[in-house]
Amino acid sequence: LCALVFVLWPTTFPRELYPLPEGLGARTLAELRELRDDDSPSNCFPSLHVALAWAIALTWASWLRPRALAALPIGWALVVSVTTITTKQHYVIDVPAGLVVGVLAFVGARRAVPGTRATPFFLRIGERLEPSWISRG
Repeated sequence: LCALVFVLWPTTFPRELYPLPEGLGARTLAELRELRDDDSPSNCFPSLHVALAWAIALTWASWLRPRALAALPIGWALVVSVTTITTKQHYVIDVPAGLVVGVLAFVGARRAVPGTRATPFFLRIGERLEPSWISRG
């Protein structure tokens, strides 16, 4: 879906119009420069950073117990969403579009693999590594 949008409606963020602020510390400026150098300013709509953050956050939030812990991955996804704007990596419209893609990916995955809830890989791996001859008792 996103690749189709990238081909049919390519977008590029004009970073050269938004120089990095000089009031930041040297390390912060270096990190922001490296971020801009490593991340292409093209294919902005929808934001795949935001889509992935929300798909992962919703998956973790659906799994975490007690339910109050679900706020942690949701908060992380919110931070990722805000920083894509504040670091001048995306247009504002890219964020809600990425959120929609992330939510659709989460819902699609839940429907494709029905079950009570997702179980993270690191909790399932022990079950596969344990020899079948060891009795759980």
